[in-house]
Amino acid sequence: MHAPSSGGARRREEATLAGEAPTFKSALDGYAELESEIRTMISGLFGEVCALCTSSCCTPDICEESEYSAFLRAVRVAHGKSSAFCDRFGWLTERGCGLTVGRPPVCYGFFCNEILDSMQERERIILRVLGRLLSWVGERAAGTRHLVEFGDDASLSEINASRLIERIGVARTALLGVKSAFNTERLSLEQQDAVRRVSPSAEFDA
Repeated sequence: MHAPSSGGARRREEATLAGEAPTFKSALDGYAELESEIRTMISGLFGEVCALCTSSCCTPDICEESEYSAFLRAVRVAHGKSSAFCDRFGWLTERGCGLTVGRPPVCYGFFCNEILDSMQERERIILRVLGRLLSWVGERAAGTRHLVEFGDDASLSEINASRLIERIGVARTALLGVKSAFNTERLSLEQQDAVRRVSPSAEFDA
């Protein structure tokens, strides 16, 4: 289940090696690619369970974070597709979430009891790392502020693009480790180190 680096990720790595300064656009692109990979993996694992669920873990107040956060708006505008935001249901549609990217990180970090109860403890630990990736990427984007805390477009210039790109790279490596772990494959040393950075207490190497 090891996935090759995407073309966009490779281009950013080559630019960094060439000495080009990281830009906010590069960080935005990398974040959108990482989010898409995480969303695809979670959908593949639990899409059928969620499709049959009669309750909703999605609420408008959670959805609103993607409207209030300038960074999440920027991700959505640059890379996403979305339905119209609804005051009653947020981004939720009859087919699930109407956002492809730019979702609040908490959306990837929440797993209901039905999902968790169906798993062994090792699998739950792996899943928690997967759910934490985007939230971890956004930590301390500028000082102590998280990516989602920037409310207006002008404030986005304060984000440390170099730091954000570095954390996206670590999270991408950790994601490969998560995929390996779900397949009961042994993680590389690089993947183990990345997982520990994202979640220091996680121990699940095959």
